Amino acid sequence: MEGPMLARVIQYAPAWVRYVLTLSEIGRSGEGWVLAAGDDIAIMDAGGTPAMPLWPFSKLAEGARADDEDWGPSNPGPQPLSIAALELADKTLPALAENEISVAVFPGPGENRLIGASGVVRDLRAFIDEPRDVTAELELEPRTIELEGWANLNVPDLGEQDADDDARFWLLASQDGASVIAVVADDRPALALFTARATAEDFALQAKVPAAPRAASVNSLIGHWLLMAFTSEWDAAIVTDDGETGAVKPIRLALDLAQTAQQSEAD
Repeated sequence: MEGPMLARVIQYAPAWVRYVLTLSEIGRSGEGWVLAAGDDIAIMDAGGTPAMPLWPFSKLAEGARADDEDWGPSNPGPQPLSIAALELADKTLPALAENEISVAVFPGPGENRLIGASGVVRDLRAFIDEPRDVTAELELEPRTIELEGWANLNVPDLGEQDADDDARFWLLASQDGASVIAVVADDRPALALFTARATAEDFALQAKVPAAPRAASVNSLIGHWLLMAFTSEWDAAIVTDDGETGAVKPIRLALDLAQTAQQSEAD
């Protein structure tokens, strides 16, 4: 990922998007980037918690080093260091876990999440064993789809209920609160997001789906629903008031929503 798209990710991406982007790229390229002075990896103080910053590209590590006011021409400080993906998973991260040091994956402006090193090992191994090009998913434009049916998908945690006034989209949840409705297109499930409550109600009535509309705010979409869809390898399907349905990758929609929200706050 280069140029404008990379700049968008740095400026607007939610923390989980930066996280999966980083691990996907490390799994695909076979290397991750840290800052180090000789053999000593730099550890940051994140609000009293020690953490190792980790980036998917050397230029991001170099940019973070250059932005640190503690370093300059006379004291260049730590330099970008490449670590092989398998070495990260087998040696570096387990050593951090033993020393109770967390990982700051692709730290950037806005919200940052510190992840336990053991959890990063688990997720990184998944990307190493089954490479998934998240960058490609991020760059895919929405597409119009024809619905083939629907599926009732169990969800371990539906998350907190949003107020109707906060709704950006509406989902359909089963009456027992244990599942949500996904539409199916091209034999692939997609989390159904309706632009109006009435549209969701009409869909449930016509499809004879025993479900009720559930409000979904921007925050819950970005922080819960789209992350859930990404993890499950579903798409997101936006059903508009006029009945058209568009499929979009959850990571792309999360980035677009975050960008729109930040621009609205700036205005």
